[in-house]
Amino acid sequence: MSDSNARDFGTERREAFYKEFTQLLFNKGVSEKSFHWHWRWLCDWGQYRRQRARESKELGTREIFEEYLSAKRGIPEFPQQAWQMRQLLNAVRWAHGELLKEAWVDEVEWEALGLEYADLNEDAHEAVGDAVGLEELVIKINLNLIALRIFR
Repeated sequence: MSDSNARDFGTERREAFYKEFTQLLFNKGVSEKSFHWHWRWLCDWGQYRRQRARESKELGTREIFEEYLSAKRGIPEFPQQAWQMRQLLNAVRWAHGELLKEAWVDEVEWEALGLEYADLNEDAHEAVGDAVGLEELVIKINLNLIALRIFR
């Protein structure tokens, strides 16, 4: 296979995976406006994973993922909001677990990671884009309005 054909094959595989991934996001109820961001976080993680796998053959993917999260803390481009972290965690978990069926995904404590990053700033407008139901958001808003009336 020539270099050009290899690149084309890689591009075709990437495009096919992107289609599967966006279909999965759609099936999970993720808003289309956040598809790009889920993909972006997944690509950033993939780039880091490939680089570290080349550098250190003894590290497993779970260890590289934990290292990735630790290395990225405090970097401005890295998720600084809880909803961004949910996008990243969901993108990696769903892509590697449900699409690629990689066993390391079962070794990660996803709920604990979610709780670890839950104290990041929350941005309510994006919560809807992360598959939080509109009804749930309306209920939260109504409860807040009731609480405001009670405590006036």
